[in-house]
Amino acid sequence: MLALPVAGWTALALGAATPLKGLAERDASAALGRTVTISGPLRVVVTPFSLRLLVQDLHIANASWASRQPFLAVRTATIEIATADLLLGRPGIRALTLNDGTLDLERAADGSAVNWTSAKPGTLLDAKAIQRIDADNLAIHYRDPARQTEARLMLRHGGRGIVDLIGSGVAGEQSFRVSGTAQSATDRPTRFDLRARTPDFAFALKGDA
Repeated sequence: MLALPVAGWTALALGAATPLKGLAERDASAALGRTVTISGPLRVVVTPFSLRLLVQDLHIANASWASRQPFLAVRTATIEIATADLLLGRPGIRALTLNDGTLDLERAADGSAVNWTSAKPGTLLDAKAIQRIDADNLAIHYRDPARQTEARLMLRHGGRGIVDLIGSGVAGEQSFRVSGTAQSATDRPTRFDLRARTPDFAFALKGDA
């Protein structure tokens, strides 16, 4: 990959990877166990240090038992993989950017399953391997029928690796509001600073994850 000629790099950057959409959709669908659709163009940008996939109109279907809404639907997504990781045979997404869309998170009514399980550990689409996340104008809807909990959050871009969130929800008969910031980077744990408030009390939570 490092030996790709300049002409090849330019072709990839200009969108020559679009015919690979079918292959990407098929492999991602198989890895995640649900349908992945790329309705817009797919571009590949290769540098000596990283390989970036720039995707437009990405949709990931929800679990069969969950809401009919897509699990993920975004206007643009950028997936970054370190070239060194590929050369060493340890594939994994180093950084992920999601813009302008929705993310649907749900627990099964009997509490036996969640709809956000990722691919097998150690594979390219293992979500636990992601080190930096950026998001802007991403709406999250969370539902847990067993605990009578529902929340809606909005994520905004606050800088490289910084995501600001604000939202509200209800747990049982108790309403709440939440806000905060998450900071992620490829060279350190994710730092979070969250605050929640109900009509009766407030609390704050800071730490690393």
